[in-house]
Amino acid sequence: MRQVAIIALFLVASVFADGVPDGKSFYWGGHVSWILGSAWNDKPVKGVFSVSASEVNEYELLKAGSLGLELGALCWFRLNNLVGFEGEANVKLVDATLNDRIYNRTVDGKYDEENDASLLVWSFNVPLVVRFTPTPSFFLETGAQFNVNLGGSIFSYDDSFDFDAEPLGWSLVFGGGVFSYNPQNNLLWSAGIRLAIDMTRIEKEGIVEIRKGVAYREASPMKFWNFQCDLAFYF
Repeated sequence: MRQVAIIALFLVASVFADGVPDGKSFYWGGHVSWILGSAWNDKPVKGVFSVSASEVNEYELLKAGSLGLELGALCWFRLNNLVGFEGEANVKLVDATLNDRIYNRTVDGKYDEENDASLLVWSFNVPLVVRFTPTPSFFLETGAQFNVNLGGSIFSYDDSFDFDAEPLGWSLVFGGGVFSYNPQNNLLWSAGIRLAIDMTRIEKEGIVEIRKGVAYREASPMKFWNFQCDLAFYF
């Protein structure tokens, strides 16, 4: 929440600041995003989740939402004062809370509700968006994001597992924000929000082994969505 409050202060301050200066068509820079998200299409998966019993149950993989961080470089090309294109190259880490009925099972079949299981996923993504600047201080954007999932891990109360991520995917992207320009040091920065909705699953199809030879489940078809608070600097 502290990061969200900082972004909100930047947004308010930008209303009273200068926007994008005229006369420059190309910018490069960097950005950082704080991520709050969850999953959609998180359908229950069948599996044998207990070492001591062989019954088949069905549970959704995700228990709660996800938090994350994204860092990257960007370039922005302005066709004119109204329309431009922005491309980015980002590295992202997402930490999601998993259903403890699946991964926090003990040997006697009980599950540990006090210790959450978590999923960490690393990815490299390339958003390509069309950016509209109806005023020098305000922008809207939409486009697509191409994802390369580098892998992940699941951590339970007493063990860790590799997460077999779908290697390639893509997302829809929608966003907006404000610019602020400081003519004294020639610094342009923006604060904004972005919604990225995955169109492809995050976990590769197949059977996932939880405990070798005795506990397993179907792969989940869930897809992530991320709400990002972004701070960018342009040069």
